[in-house]
Amino acid sequence: MNVMLLSVSVWSGAEAATRDLMHWISALIALPAMAFSGMPFFLSALAALSARRLNMDVPISLAVCLAAGTSLYETAHGGEHAYFDAGITLIFFLLIGRYLDHRTRVLARSAAVEMTSLAARAATVIGDDGERWTVPI
Repeated sequence: MNVMLLSVSVWSGAEAATRDLMHWISALIALPAMAFSGMPFFLSALAALSARRLNMDVPISLAVCLAAGTSLYETAHGGEHAYFDAGITLIFFLLIGRYLDHRTRVLARSAAVEMTSLAARAATVIGDDGERWTVPI
């Protein structure tokens, strides 16, 4: 949220010196946060690429790295636009999605375990003469 707050001053037409200061402050906040929070995506993408495969984390990691790299380049060269807020927001929403997916899987798994505990352990067989006996399933 701090990076978004700093971006508002830039979007509202800040002068060059103020804009550059806000970009550098955004970089100081966003780059460590991107590196730390994006680690699950980066590690998964690296593992997929080392196995000569692609997964969803490869384009995500590429987008975050490009947003960070482009923003850093623009900031270093006094550019008008920096995209630190976009990269950090992308990671934020993806981490929320992963959390919700994990939570849903845990709930589904526990519901499946509870359903298997309700399964019958034996069946009662009734013969032609009316005799009953129990058989394990």
